[in-house]
Amino acid sequence: MGSLDWFRSVADYTGVAGRAIRRFKFHGSAELAPYIADRMRHLLIDAPNFDVVVPVPIHWSRRSLRGFNQSELLAEALTLSNSKLLIRTRATRPQTRVSGRERLTNLENALRARTTYTGLRALLIDDVVTSGSTLEACASALKAAGASWVGGVTYARG
Repeated sequence: MGSLDWFRSVADYTGVAGRAIRRFKFHGSAELAPYIADRMRHLLIDAPNFDVVVPVPIHWSRRSLRGFNQSELLAEALTLSNSKLLIRTRATRPQTRVSGRERLTNLENALRARTTYTGLRALLIDDVVTSGSTLEACASALKAAGASWVGGVTYARG
């Protein structure tokens, strides 16, 4: 993950953590956000200083189907200032449905920063990381817009 300066995750995607994420994300169990966020909270103690929390964006069409952006719910449950600095500019195939190599090309030109952020230190929040392609694309977009540091925190890792 070349553009990401720091990264931590709570648990492996296997077992309980994976079941919690799948229920949260794909079965409309938004009430799990505080539980999942509470497990993520201890990672922030060791995080380098950051100015803003940036939930990983999803395209409006996916949000419409799901009813929420899981990353936004986690940022809100962490009671951190939730800035929507990134925009998902086009719908992409779900990362779970493409191979590792295709994941980077799937996200090409799919994310952009809303404006320039000279010197900003941003912490990305997401539910799960597998290949790291989504976090990398987000970090690249923020760095292209002037961010000086971009970290990431997820609940689960694949």
